[in-house]
Amino acid sequence: MLIEKAWERFLTEGVVSANVGEVITNSWLRAREAYHLNPEALQPIQSETEEALFERCHGDEAFGLVQPVLKDFASRLDLSDHVLAYFDQNGWMLSIDGDPRVVHGLEDTCFRPGTNWAESSAGTNGPGTALAEGRPIEVFASEHYVELWQRWSCAAAPIRLPGLAEPIGIIDLTGPWDVRRRQALMVVQAIARAIQERIQAATSVRDEVVRYAFQAAHEAGDALLAVDTRGYVIALNDAAARRRIVESLVLPSAMQEAISHAFRHSGLGEVSLVSPDGLPLVASLVRHENAPVGAILRVTDIPGATRVRKPSVPSTRYDFSNIQGQSKALAEALRLARAASGNDLPVILCGESGTGKELFAHSIHSSSGRRAGPFVAVNCGGLPPQLIEAELFGYEAGAFTGAKREGNVGRCELADRGTLFLDEVSELPPSAQTALLRVLQEREVVRLGGFTPRMVNVRVIAATN
Repeated sequence: MLIEKAWERFLTEGVVSANVGEVITNSWLRAREAYHLNPEALQPIQSETEEALFERCHGDEAFGLVQPVLKDFASRLDLSDHVLAYFDQNGWMLSIDGDPRVVHGLEDTCFRPGTNWAESSAGTNGPGTALAEGRPIEVFASEHYVELWQRWSCAAAPIRLPGLAEPIGIIDLTGPWDVRRRQALMVVQAIARAIQERIQAATSVRDEVVRYAFQAAHEAGDALLAVDTRGYVIALNDAAARRRIVESLVLPSAMQEAISHAFRHSGLGEVSLVSPDGLPLVASLVRHENAPVGAILRVTDIPGATRVRKPSVPSTRYDFSNIQGQSKALAEALRLARAASGNDLPVILCGESGTGKELFAHSIHSSSGRRAGPFVAVNCGGLPPQLIEAELFGYEAGAFTGAKREGNVGRCELADRGTLFLDEVSELPPSAQTALLRVLQEREVVRLGGFTPRMVNVRVIAATN
């Protein structure tokens, strides 16, 4: 009753009552002074057609991930006398679920998918004010600025992701004011957290898919960028870094819009772009589970650039059937080697020279899940110390005197998705051992003369006498 009288006085006299909280007061002021809304309105200012709503749902990246979580909570919660609704980052309602009687009753206020409940369209309300404040909000009865909304009570919470300043969506629980649900605010916050965790997990998987596509597209000499659906750069190669295709880890707005258009019309496999300094680019979409999850950007023509082609790499010539002998020591060694072929851990083979360590390395690879990948053997004792790092990790153009003009791919990169066999590994100098440790721990290499890490998926088998 006190809030109702405070609302009436605010409308007639412009007086703010001490009985009204700061958040609601500020929202009322925005509704009247910034948006000039009519408190006697019969529906929000903004609404759209079913076709436009379909496009909006289809273009909302989070919506597909949100729906299963909402359905799960709707089935677990007792939603009698209430509805659970989802709004996008601009306040548009995209879905509603719950008590059919309440859904029908809310039709009078146009509280349905396809209407905009941001404060600029509907004044003070749960989802709109939560969006404006960027925090969980409960709006009860007469706290609504528009009189028609005052029959309802709503609790809303924003969905936030790390690194983003603005919420990506809003969860709202609405019901009649006289059956106000206890702990409604805690419920919507829990749902928002569950959605956030689902989106973060899905984003991690999608980013890995894009990185995998980036590695598959890698071709030295081309400038390559991998971006997610928001235009954030998640990988780039040395050529792209040198060309300064982007000045930060976010694409310029014009490039983002062009790629977003391609995402929305996912039948487009490629889209042509122009970088800020005028370089022509082609963006190839990356899909996961039939949905676009990112893109690989390739500079189509860099004047004077020379591509480095990966030379053909050998595979194995032997398998366990080529190892002859029946001694107990050999049988135990074969047992251990077969066990090693069943996992992806690094392996060290110890034995005197001439005992067949390389034969075992071939056999482990040919029986492993990497059998279709390359098997690259390096005799560490047969390489000059000053060239070992260049051979293992590669080098960029002009990295040192006598280097190939176009640079060179290292053995670690040649062994990507396969096995790198380091024979006589004890002969590696300490500096090369340090770099090799990074390959084992971080799965990445940095070419001599370069500065951008390159992801490699390689298993190391080493041998020593």
